[in-house]
Amino acid sequence: MVKFSRYMRQSVGTLLVTLGVCVLVAVLTFSWAFLNPIARALDAIAFTDNYLYTENLKEGDLDYCKDVAFVNMSGVYSRGEIAEGLEYISKFGPKVVAMDCIFSNNMTSDARENDSLRNVISRIPNFVSAQRIVKMGDSVAVEQSFYHDVCYNASVNIEDGIVRHFSPDSVTVGGLTLPSFVGEIIRLGYPEAYKNLQERGNEEELINYKKMQVDVFDMRKILDMDLFLDSFDVHDRVILVGDMDDLRDYHTIATELYGMRRINGTLIHAYSITTATDDHRLITNMSDEWALIWGLIITLAFNYFCCWAYEAYEKTNGMIINFTQLGFLLGMMLLGGLTFINFRYNLNYTYAMIGVGLGGFSSELWLWLESLSPYQWLAKRWKWLNM
Repeated sequence: MVKFSRYMRQSVGTLLVTLGVCVLVAVLTFSWAFLNPIARALDAIAFTDNYLYTENLKEGDLDYCKDVAFVNMSGVYSRGEIAEGLEYISKFGPKVVAMDCIFSNNMTSDARENDSLRNVISRIPNFVSAQRIVKMGDSVAVEQSFYHDVCYNASVNIEDGIVRHFSPDSVTVGGLTLPSFVGEIIRLGYPEAYKNLQERGNEEELINYKKMQVDVFDMRKILDMDLFLDSFDVHDRVILVGDMDDLRDYHTIATELYGMRRINGTLIHAYSITTATDDHRLITNMSDEWALIWGLIITLAFNYFCCWAYEAYEKTNGMIINFTQLGFLLGMMLLGGLTFINFRYNLNYTYAMIGVGLGGFSSELWLWLESLSPYQWLAKRWKWLNM
């Protein structure tokens, strides 16, 4: 019982030292610009990337994307032909048609083709057109199609760097806020799923990149009537229209899909929509409050072991603590992966990783502080410091 009390006191002291080190690092990161690359590097690391990669290694474990289909308009440049293809698609009763490209009001374009495209889009009930918020120095501007006044419009802006999240409601860039492309599609096509996202109250949701089979139809084959009608399954589905060959719209994602780490932006929207509309793909993140509690519990457990090891194994405690530290980190990854894959719940290990990572150093620092005369002086007056 005496040893337990001593180890717990030392564990709490070690935790306080860890908190002090974190505050110091936070101040230095805020004050010293050269530490910013380190902060950005840490932002690029996520356990969920490993979970998704591991899950996608399973051969044959491929979901079918029943809610979304893709129409590839690559190679079709005539606005009149695009209007013809959209009109044909609309006859089959899609839930939503969303165009992930922007048609500017180009004065050199054929006026009749422009009018044809505008008229067709105006007759499609749930048509969502892409907008893009563009930074221009200190100001921002909105890029949008010339037919924006006859349909719904939403922002296709996605996060910079590695794309892990989608916005379920709105996108804000440079102080300008627009409805998000994915959120608007879900609002129109899946109101219950949209309501669920709003009740969750998250500004962004984690995209589930578990690989799936997405139906892709070629706009050229639609125009040439070279599709078997029984395979042209677009009824009651979200139809995303985009250019899969546009390399400007390729983005780095959190895992590997189809042998690539960079995929088309419209395909990212498809994965985002399916994440929200399929209960088995929607991911729940541990809140920051529970993550802090979870992190404190794990850190205290590791600190307790460190304090015990320093006393029990005086000559080899360093090696033992290093191996235990590795074991804790691997154990967290294993538990997190099992929880993520089986329950779609993302355990937040941010605080736990910091605590375990600094545990060995903080334990040594605390034991050194205990040996100093100021601590010994306090321990004589407060007996519980010397339990």
